[in-house]
Amino acid sequence: MKLTKFLPRKNFAQAMVEFAIVLPILLLLLYGLLETGRLLFIYSTIVTASRQAVRYGAATGNGDGGVPGNDAGIPRYQDCAGIRAAANRVDYLNAFNHNSDDIMIFWDNGPTTGMNPMCPVGSATDTSFTPSGATDRMIVTVIGHFNPIVPKIVPFGARTITANSARTILFSVPIEVPAPPGGPPGGPSASLTLSVTAAPLIYDTLGQTITYTYTVTNGSVAVSGLSINDDKVGSITCIDTTLAANASTTCTGTYKIVSGDMNPNPGSVTNTATATASDGTNSVTSNTATATITLAQPKLDFTKTVDPPYGTEGDTVTYTFTVTNTGNVPLTAAAVTDPKLGGPQSGCGGDLAVGATRACTATYKLASSDIATTTMVNNASASAQYVGSTTKTVNATSSASLYTGSLYLSVTASPGSVNKAGQVITYTYTITNNTKNIKLTAPYNLTSSLGASCSFPTGDLNAGKNKSCTGSYTVTQTDINSGKDLKNTATASAKGTNTVTSNTFSVTVSVVTTPGLTLTINPQDVTPNPATALNTVITYIYTLTNTGNVTLTAPKITDMLVINITCPASIAPGATGTCTGTHSVTQADIEAGSITNTATATATFNSKTITSNSQSFTVSTYLGPRLKLQITPNPNTFTTADQMIGLTYDLTNTGSEPLSAIAISDPDGKVTIDCSSVAGKTLATGSKATCVGIYTTTAGDMSVGYVGFTATATGTGTTGSASSNAITMISVPGAPPLAACSTVATGATINKTDNIMSMTINNPLNLPLMVKDVTVQWNHDSGHTGPDTTLKLQDAALDSTLFWAWIGGGSGSGYLAPNITITPSTALYIPANSNPTISFTFQQSYDNWDNPASEYVAITLDMPCAGTVISLHR
Repeated sequence: MKLTKFLPRKNFAQAMVEFAIVLPILLLLLYGLLETGRLLFIYSTIVTASRQAVRYGAATGNGDGGVPGNDAGIPRYQDCAGIRAAANRVDYLNAFNHNSDDIMIFWDNGPTTGMNPMCPVGSATDTSFTPSGATDRMIVTVIGHFNPIVPKIVPFGARTITANSARTILFSVPIEVPAPPGGPPGGPSASLTLSVTAAPLIYDTLGQTITYTYTVTNGSVAVSGLSINDDKVGSITCIDTTLAANASTTCTGTYKIVSGDMNPNPGSVTNTATATASDGTNSVTSNTATATITLAQPKLDFTKTVDPPYGTEGDTVTYTFTVTNTGNVPLTAAAVTDPKLGGPQSGCGGDLAVGATRACTATYKLASSDIATTTMVNNASASAQYVGSTTKTVNATSSASLYTGSLYLSVTASPGSVNKAGQVITYTYTITNNTKNIKLTAPYNLTSSLGASCSFPTGDLNAGKNKSCTGSYTVTQTDINSGKDLKNTATASAKGTNTVTSNTFSVTVSVVTTPGLTLTINPQDVTPNPATALNTVITYIYTLTNTGNVTLTAPKITDMLVINITCPASIAPGATGTCTGTHSVTQADIEAGSITNTATATATFNSKTITSNSQSFTVSTYLGPRLKLQITPNPNTFTTADQMIGLTYDLTNTGSEPLSAIAISDPDGKVTIDCSSVAGKTLATGSKATCVGIYTTTAGDMSVGYVGFTATATGTGTTGSASSNAITMISVPGAPPLAACSTVATGATINKTDNIMSMTINNPLNLPLMVKDVTVQWNHDSGHTGPDTTLKLQDAALDSTLFWAWIGGGSGSGYLAPNITITPSTALYIPANSNPTISFTFQQSYDNWDNPASEYVAITLDMPCAGTVISLHR
């Protein structure tokens, strides 16, 4: 029997009450877990957003401006919209607010450096921003907010979550990728190495066959279709035309010597060869290999001397034979034959390497037949063999003369060379009685071609004895100038049974020539200096010094600046000569502040041109401190807002004093000018310096179509300060021209008291205007008969500040020539919305014009707007 138990009603009710009590606690725990998970997800999202944003901004290339797939043409590190969009693509719950500081972007040069201003925060048009100065690192800060769904139930409330990420900007990091060893990525590449040898290396016969052997070594990729191309060899055969990786093969070909190869100059043949094959995809070419073969030019030099050089019957003399291989191939079986001495001479035979020498001697006793004449000539020959394609014999001959007369003369000279006039050459003459038993007596006579004779001692000259005397010769400048060696030829005579005459003996002294020329320009020889007035004639005197030992003729000065240069006809050794020339000061010289010429002198010796050193000299054309400033934009046009314009500020010291404390400022405050390159330095006269700046165009610039840049440079000299203004303008291509410049000149006249003429310029624009040139014209009466027919402009000023001084001019008739254009010494610009006065002061020494109604001075200003000719009547 089964019993069923029923839960009492009071127990069920109790369970329901307990569940109602526990349920809120369970729900609270569940909600807490969910909120904690949401908080962690938001935190992770914010951290990831900062990382993704900085990765986007630090990468190379152009950004997309926040629209994926679009190239906005803005570098990523400047693409504010793209950086923010990269962060927003991570936030799946809600986008970060563009118009707040949810996403902040900064730049700096590292953790310890200050940060640049951040990307602008505002409307969606804030798409890009250019940080000032050089930047290497980007920092992105992303700020998110967590708000609980049911506040005060979970143990944490609303809070702000911040994540920072930083990365080096890749565009500022130089990257050098070395070529990987073994070829480009993806596997090894095919290569061929070629070498070539020739046999024989020496050739000597027309039509001789030369065999070339080519060795080809393959790289790490198999190749096929191997062939050799040689500019000398036609048909070349290879053992293998297919090469496995790292395999080698040889090829051969022949070449026959042609007539042109037998020419001793150059006396060689060089071939050029390359190997080609295919790796199955591309053609592979080897290195270029060459081999040189040389024309055999066997040569044997042979000399024969005798000692003593005189003798008579019964005397024994010694002959010395010397053979030298002066060719380019080895010689064998060398031999010397002298018929008078009886066959080959021992000691001179054997082999001779290239450049080798052998010498041998032999003695000979003079017979009565040898002295039948006063000179006995003994001939000998030498021979050797060269083994080439065939065996060839090389021969040479030589002879030695022996004097057998009764009286022998020898002459020596000291020194053996001379190099200046006035040197004394001492000649020693020796006569020898070349007899066995005949006494020679005075008179002893001596003749010398140079006149350097002397008298031998008196007394008898017995057989075999000698007498000597010395004579001298003084070298002349003509001797040195000739450059030819001095040869002295002499003969002597004495009294024997009859008068006997000696042999003729010659001795040579070398003449050494060392031409030289130097140029100097002395400060006192350039006048005037300074030369500050236009058309002043400067005279240059060049001093030329002949530093050599020969006379120089036709000296000449080469100087691109100086004209009408005259020079002497010649300059003796050790002497100086002067050349004179002139230069007229030009307007460009005055603007530059100085004139520097560079000169070189030349002269002639024995048809050769002798060149001096180069010499320079500087003449000041402006006294005092002065600067010239010029601004160069790059590019010189702009097409969009936020376009970066580079500005170069070129400074030139056009004064006569060095300048220190160089500085450049922008009165409009548009550009921060970097002059660190000249900070603390001194700018010497005539030298230059450069400063730089960057300007970013604005929407306002695009609206106007133009933007102008002005600058003022200053420097401190020894007697005062200097300054210079400059202006330049860039425009949008196709922009409308500037409005016309309004000019007012009512009542402007030449005043007889001060000769000043002035005009007022009205610039109604919001841009400064530059006056590039000023044209001054005198429209005179052709029948002018005044006592002074010259009208000169003395100076010109803008609001009492001189920009031009002491400008004279005139045509052939003496009038101020039409359309004389003067360029301001410093950039002359009219500030925006201004009314400056330009005044001109003239020098005038006559009291009236013939026709005041028709004679007038007109002035035109060249500005970047519609100029107006102002007729300023007397």
